Amino acid sequence: MGEIRGKPKEQISYKIPSDILSKIDRLVELKEFNNRSDVLTTGMRFYFDNRDTPSQKDQLKEWLLSDDGEAWIKDLIRKVKDED
Repeated sequence: MGEIRGKPKEQISYKIPSDILSKIDRLVELKEFNNRSDVLTTGMRFYFDNRDTPSQKDQLKEWLLSDDGEAWIKDLIRKVKDED
């Protein structure tokens, strides 16, 4: 992954738990990112891009409550009963 460029940046100070810093450093060592800042920026962008996206659990619940989901559940129950 290349260096993140193109937008003005502000410098901040942040205290990070050592276990997370170790994971960040490992990503840099593996050349997945150019530096720690790129790892943190990518993580924050991912968070903000996805924080309002329904979770998989919510999506599954919505589908199971739909007509298709209800039909699937009934079919599954029928198959289980037929096996007995």
